[in-house]
Amino acid sequence: MLVRILKSPDDAIHFDEINLDGFDWKNHNLIVTKGWKLKKVSYSTFQPTSRVKEKLVKIVLHEQSDDNLLCYYQIKKIDIFLDEHYANGGITFE
Repeated sequence: MLVRILKSPDDAIHFDEINLDGFDWKNHNLIVTKGWKLKKVSYSTFQPTSRVKEKLVKIVLHEQSDDNLLCYYQIKKIDIFLDEHYANGGITFE
């Protein structure tokens, strides 16, 4: 499994890739950020080409970071909607 971290401060599409093969998703569902606090988590659609369309989780960060800060968030609930109108449905985290 490949996780893409989308970076687009000026709406230019750029992403880093993290290889998570072998990650134990059953027992670990944490989001870890170094230096940044999460402001919002929502669903998003990424379409790099006309043929490829991917569903992503979009992370919005607070404006300022602190390199000494390490944040852990445990996902408690994910609501998945089949209707595209509700694609920004809830992800509850702490």
